[in-house]
Amino acid sequence: MSDNLDTLMALMGQKLEKNESVLAKQELIIIESKNFEYDKLDKETAEFLKMKQYEIFNIFNNTYSEIGRILKEAQEKLRGSNQYDGLFYKWFTSMGFKKDKVYSLISRYELLVEYSDKQFVIKNLPLSLSYEIAKKSCPINLKTEVLNGKIKSLKEFKSLYKKDINYKKNSKIEINKPLVKSEEIAKIIELLLQELEDIKNIKLDKIKHKEKLCLILKEIQQSINYMKKFII
Repeated sequence: MSDNLDTLMALMGQKLEKNESVLAKQELIIIESKNFEYDKLDKETAEFLKMKQYEIFNIFNNTYSEIGRILKEAQEKLRGSNQYDGLFYKWFTSMGFKKDKVYSLISRYELLVEYSDKQFVIKNLPLSLSYEIAKKSCPINLKTEVLNGKIKSLKEFKSLYKKDINYKKNSKIEINKPLVKSEEIAKIIELLLQELEDIKNIKLDKIKHKEKLCLILKEIQQSINYMKKFII
């Protein structure tokens, strides 16, 4: 097994079958993006090494994408409660893959398919960050910021994710308070109306993900209908 494949399989959770003497001597090099001080080099050398780093990362990123595609195809083929029930799990574990890594790779591939216009961005994200935004539980606002290049690291994502969760939690607490001033309600309604006015001016024919927008609007409609119970 080549050094690169050793590294790749280790990243996937593969336990390499080697004797203790070999393992003792082996140094596993994990390919990941770190802050190398390119500014201390001359321009030509810095640009050359940056390009080589990009080539290495590109090889790994394409490999992850291809493995995700293969796993997705196998999952679809063996899906359902039939004679293949449980076969997909047995198949990928026989190769040393861990369940969480397999489903992370599949979700990442699904993300690439769903956001086909953002494939270049997704493939060049840190792998751990691409896994996070591929999760069904990822807030849409944070996913959008990552895909638009506003969030570039897992650390930054986790920090904003924590703030997002705390904001939602605090918002629920605020809503459940027994004494809410009328002015506060009026201000919230005014802000919502402003947001809806902005949305109304969007050209619908230019929206790429109309299905998602429709689902969000339906959720808003349900929330408004629920709110009416407290007003009428």
